[in-house]
Amino acid sequence: QGKQGYPGRPGPQGRQGPQGFQGNQGFQGNQGFQGNQGFQGNQGFQGNQGASVGRSSYVIISDPGEGSATASCRFGDAALGGGGIVTKGDPIRTSIPFGGSPATPATGWTVEHNSQAGDAIRAYVVCAA
Repeated sequence: QGKQGYPGRPGPQGRQGPQGFQGNQGFQGNQGFQGNQGFQGNQGFQGNQGASVGRSSYVIISDPGEGSATASCRFGDAALGGGGIVTKGDPIRTSIPFGGSPATPATGWTVEHNSQAGDAIRAYVVCAA
């Protein structure tokens, strides 16, 4: 047997094999550092003008009701606030303005409570004339 010969030249590159299976999901990394504060936003739009008190204000008290009552301002006037009075029984559970729109003020007030026989509730509204 003779001496071993010199190594030959590398052959051409083979074809790419098929894609392997997807590996398992890695562990969750550490939380990153807090970013810098963002830029100040643009100024918002001007809001609608609120109800003006005008020259006078007045209070309307509704007739007694069972379960709910509503007090309304005179036509064209605006509700500035309101509430309710319960003669006995459960406390008031809802006290909200009503009427108006996003561009106009409320025009009255509604109150509700869990009525029992004989429990009376009245609503009141403070109005601007």
